[in-house]
Amino acid sequence: MFASLFSMLMPINETFLINKLLEDEIISANYKVAMLIPSQTMFISNSIAVYFFTILNRTRDRQLLWKIIKKIELLSATIIGVITLIGIFVFPLVLQYVYGEKYLDCVGLSNLYWIVYGINSGFRLVALNLIPAFGNAKVSAFVSVISAVIHVCCCYFVIPIYGVYGAAMVLGIIYIIAGSVYWGYIYLFCKNGIDIQKHNG
Repeated sequence: MFASLFSMLMPINETFLINKLLEDEIISANYKVAMLIPSQTMFISNSIAVYFFTILNRTRDRQLLWKIIKKIELLSATIIGVITLIGIFVFPLVLQYVYGEKYLDCVGLSNLYWIVYGINSGFRLVALNLIPAFGNAKVSAFVSVISAVIHVCCCYFVIPIYGVYGAAMVLGIIYIIAGSVYWGYIYLFCKNGIDIQKHNG
């Protein structure tokens, strides 16, 4: 999916800019360790969206569609929220066991990325992946492209000043804004009762 491709580019661009702009092997190593496991929550969100995709694709009643989507979001947010909380408390223990004490200074950054990717997986990705099932897939693609461009521009200016924490904050803010746009589109789509077949055609 085109939208998912650009969505996945943001963490890649972030990693590239951190390595290029900071040029610090220790900071880069701490960053990679800190975001590695939290970023895996995206696969859970994607799996949930794939499971419900065909159900939404067959639904033509916009009121029923909105009810189903809200239930999917509640399910996703609950699962991701629980995993995020567990990750925040358990990851430092895993970190110490796997990597030793030399990486314990990245726990704070890791906690921030648990929150950032919790927002992404529990809020933004659900909407991004479900829109093509009933609405216009171009909406997801357009917002993803714009988000990726804004993200790389912001990171370019923020990272030299605020470092990896600034990069995480930028990513989180972009996720919140993009997710709000996706959910706004879904709400208006269901509320206004746009003809689904015509809209997809």
